[in-house]
Amino acid sequence: MISTISGIFFGSLIPPEWSFDFAVPLTFLALLVPNIVDRPSALAAVVAAIVAILTVSLPYNMGLMIGAFSGIFTGYFVSKRKGACHE
Repeated sequence: MISTISGIFFGSLIPPEWSFDFAVPLTFLALLVPNIVDRPSALAAVVAAIVAILTVSLPYNMGLMIGAFSGIFTGYFVSKRKGACHE
């Protein structure tokens, strides 16, 4: 409900030429942000974003996939290391 209300009020601020090129990343951000609840997930999101930005020039949007996998591996290894430190 909050998303709908904010879309009604702030939707007119988005320039029409951005169209779906702007909406798709916002959708992923809306799914991502509530799931950043601890250090491994935050670090995974940051690493994935940095790698995706650095590899944006790769063909076939491979930078996005490389960024996603690097974030997944980062989150996995950080959480495993965190678990090993607490044992």
